[in-house]
Amino acid sequence: MVKMGPWFEQAWKIISEDVVQWFLIGLVATLIMGAAYCIPIAGLWLAGPINVGVILAIRARWNGQRPDINHLWEGFQFTGVAGLYLLLYWVLVSVGLLLCIIPGFILAAWWCLALIVIHEEGLGAWEAMQRSKELVSKDLWNWLLLIVVMGLGYSVVSMVPVIGGAVGFVFIQIVLFIGYKAVAHGETVESMATPPGTPPTPGAAPPGMPPTTPPPGGTPPDAPPPPSGGTQG
Repeated sequence: MVKMGPWFEQAWKIISEDVVQWFLIGLVATLIMGAAYCIPIAGLWLAGPINVGVILAIRARWNGQRPDINHLWEGFQFTGVAGLYLLLYWVLVSVGLLLCIIPGFILAAWWCLALIVIHEEGLGAWEAMQRSKELVSKDLWNWLLLIVVMGLGYSVVSMVPVIGGAVGFVFIQIVLFIGYKAVAHGETVESMATPPGTPPTPGAAPPGMPPTTPPPGGTPPDAPPPPSGGTQG
């Protein structure tokens, strides 16, 4: 089920942890993708892998690692399938928009998770689109509302030169990743690993261990002193 407010809040929290790094990732990604879309058809095979690279950076953060620019280049292992997906997406959504507009928005909502599915589930382009449709159709109208709200929001923040478009693009990708994890696997941000170098929460248990809770009333009492080792004469 779509939870727009909490997903937005969680996405911004992730960005605020390392805002400079996310800005650099978003800036490089949007510059390359903007140039790629200027190349008819062939540019899709450049834009697609870069978009997957952003997803790889988000996946790394989910696993407790720091996002890095190098994740963008790792997306090129998905060049063929990501480029084919974008070709299918833009052709079919464009046709849908010509048919009274609404069908185009519905198609865009159906397939909004497809690039994430390509990486996370290893499916081909069309199979990933079908899988995305399956996930989104469980709450289609709220997904459609989410896509519209994020699209309008991106149009507004993009008015801020450089920073707005870069951070806005990353924000949308993080929201979609959080949504995918929620609807496909029932995972929440609380299950996300802590990034390296983060101080542990006081009283938190080590990874893999059950949390410890102090007894009611505060801290546990001191242990009794050990028995005397002397002997009576």
